[in-house]
Amino acid sequence: MLLAAAVVDARIGRLPDVLTLGVVLAGAGLAYLRSPDALLTGLLCALVVFAAMDGLRRLYRRVRGKPGLGFGDVKLLAALS
Repeated sequence: MLLAAAVVDARIGRLPDVLTLGVVLAGAGLAYLRSPDALLTGLLCALVVFAAMDGLRRLYRRVRGKPGLGFGDVKLLAALS
């Protein structure tokens, strides 16, 4: 899924939700197989990373007047945490 996301992003400059959601589901499934506590910890980390990266994305756009990160990048980074 990550390879597909990289190819699609390189070709069209976007990360489709279906690919980022696939990464989220795969990561959540693997975490649950490890332990239910790992799933909870992973979800909390993903929320923190999402909030931090979205804040950085918004701040950069406000300061520079142009996007530095897309929303798909924020979702993918949160999914990978």
